[in-house]
Amino acid sequence: MKINKISLQNFRAFDEPFELNLDGGKNLLLHGENGSGKSSIFTAIKRFFEERGDKIDDHRNHFAPATRAPEVRLHFKGKDPLGTEQELESHWDAADGHPLPVPNDQSNSPIPAHLRSILVDGSRRSGFVDYRMMLRTHLLSSPLPRVNWGPQNHNAIYGMERKGLEAQLFDLVTLVVLAGVRTTIAGGVETTIGTLMREVWEHRPAYRYKTDLRWANHYTNTFNQAFNAKLPELEAKLAKFLDAFEHHHLNVKFRPTSLTWDKPTLTLKGAELVPEITFRGKVVNDHPQCLNEARLSAIANCLFFAGVALSDNDFVNPNYPRFLVLDDALIGLDLENRLPILRILTSETFKNYQIFLLTHDRVWFDLACGHLRENNCWLHKELLAEESTGKLIPRLRSAEADLDRARRHLANGDLKAAAVYARSAYEWRLRHVCKEFGVEIPFKPDADKIGAGVLWDGIIKRQRDRENQRTHGSQVSDFVPKSLEVAVETMRSTVLNRLSHANSSGLVNAEVNAAIDTVQMIHDHTFLKK
Repeated sequence: MKINKISLQNFRAFDEPFELNLDGGKNLLLHGENGSGKSSIFTAIKRFFEERGDKIDDHRNHFAPATRAPEVRLHFKGKDPLGTEQELESHWDAADGHPLPVPNDQSNSPIPAHLRSILVDGSRRSGFVDYRMMLRTHLLSSPLPRVNWGPQNHNAIYGMERKGLEAQLFDLVTLVVLAGVRTTIAGGVETTIGTLMREVWEHRPAYRYKTDLRWANHYTNTFNQAFNAKLPELEAKLAKFLDAFEHHHLNVKFRPTSLTWDKPTLTLKGAELVPEITFRGKVVNDHPQCLNEARLSAIANCLFFAGVALSDNDFVNPNYPRFLVLDDALIGLDLENRLPILRILTSETFKNYQIFLLTHDRVWFDLACGHLRENNCWLHKELLAEESTGKLIPRLRSAEADLDRARRHLANGDLKAAAVYARSAYEWRLRHVCKEFGVEIPFKPDADKIGAGVLWDGIIKRQRDRENQRTHGSQVSDFVPKSLEVAVETMRSTVLNRLSHANSSGLVNAEVNAAIDTVQMIHDHTFLKK
């Protein structure tokens, strides 16, 4: 089962209703500018799959009217784990609450019990990570001390303070990375690492009585046995994924943990995860300072991937819902070291996962588009943040969406807005044609700054090259037919020329309408490789 459609309203950046269609459950490569709503989509999916639930009111859009109820709605499609074809929808809202926790009143449940069981199982197999989580593997995030002892503020600010990092890593691994990993404890009971760790905290001793401590440490001992038994598997998976990075020269092991409640202080001792890292055959005692950002980020990403892989206890059945969602998780890696991540994501390990790869980096998005082909179960989408109305309205960017808006504004008599959306659709289509067919254009460090004029000139140069080939007897087709070329040049000299000036009051209804029709022609035209 895969997510077929995501619908949001009054959720973080999304005030008005927003819908993201995933074309039957394809993987998603999404580029989003700052403020476009990319991280809100990440949060919606992540929080939807919180097994213990979450309050949607905590995620309301600050500018939404009180009458607009917050809602996250996911539509699922595909075969369930038993092989039965399903098409289901589940929602998370304020009225019915979160869909995954088991309600006290089974008759008043937002979803059927069998669907909840499927989604809970999917949440345990899935992984959700953003750049903040990656940084927590090697950068202490505690607040600065307000007392006259402890680490120096300078060391805390610049990441040189390590005291507490092992405890932070322990919390991250037990409650996030390995939270969904299944294990069987005494009595043949199946549970998860995350559940065992939460039970340790839920059964903390209130007093120093021997019976209280014995009961509390029963849970710590159960956790210790289950967690330490998984560490060799975690190390093996981590090493496997690190091997995707050439010349990494890293070896990572973890010391076993030994949680226990301390009688004098009633504090939990041993809640630390100490990594033992070897680099180029030498033990590194201070890896956050000794290793460069690329290697630290590689370890963080591969640790996360290892946890997800260990959570999938029935890999051979492709029908279990599995989701892997990454929001700017690769920012610590340069472009060269991001390519191994793509190899990991497209490897046999994650072939049954529905992957969401979200980024704000346009250059990286363009590079990833070339590796994650749309004809290979991937969708390429872009989000923009409109500010013309005085508030952020995230929307998907596409030629079709912009042309629809252009026609609506034209019908309402707003010629400038119609022309702006026509130009946006025009540039979007040209950019994708140039990328798909390898049209040569002048290089600029920021690919998003290359204008439509440069893109069109590159396309026309390709047409001239084909015309020249035909004069020498080659049987090649037109890249751009003459009629389309004339229409575009007319649009450039009228509508686009006027938009390039501050005063665009000279726009004429007929010309804007012709421009929209011209962009539609570009969109409908089939560009041939030969």
